[in-house]
Amino acid sequence: MELPNGIPSHDTFNRVFQHLDKDAFSSSLYRWSKELFRFLADKQVCIDGKVLCGTDRSGSKKAVYAL
Repeated sequence: MELPNGIPSHDTFNRVFQHLDKDAFSSSLYRWSKELFRFLADKQVCIDGKVLCGTDRSGSKKAVYAL
């Protein structure tokens, strides 16, 4: 995929998502993920978790993790 103007910004993605039909998008995402999980059922998927820097310093709250 060629992107002559570079990678779209957060604002561009936000405008696109605002105009999507939420029910149609949700249904499509569900069908796609269901097919993906069926494809990956017998495969190993490695996931690497990270702690977001500085999130463990906010008092008694636990650190925020990202996958």
